[in-house]
Amino acid sequence: MDRYSWVLEDKNDALVFKDIAQLKKLSEMKNAFQSKSDVPYIDFTTSAYWMELNVQNSIDSDRRFILELAKPLTNQVDLYILNNQNSIVKEFHKGDDFVFEQRTYDYRKFVFPIEF
Repeated sequence: MDRYSWVLEDKNDALVFKDIAQLKKLSEMKNAFQSKSDVPYIDFTTSAYWMELNVQNSIDSDRRFILELAKPLTNQVDLYILNNQNSIVKEFHKGDDFVFEQRTYDYRKFVFPIEF
């Protein structure tokens, strides 16, 4: 999946979602990059990372998926699902900074139900 996404390291954790949403594509940012691996590897760091992944439903019926973040030792994950007008349709806030009982699923990794 990473081969289809753009990643931006925010070393000072200075960007907010509004900054990113104003762009048409994350690839417009100077230091954004595409990984050459299927699964992104980000070691322990104090940086924030922004990732853009464009997914479209090519069939007429709704589809459901579970997106899993493979690294369970993550302080905060904010997932924003946008429509074609770049408006937020759904958002999730998860991570070790949140109480386990607030997770959508009782699972050690962070998972996000996606429907479109």
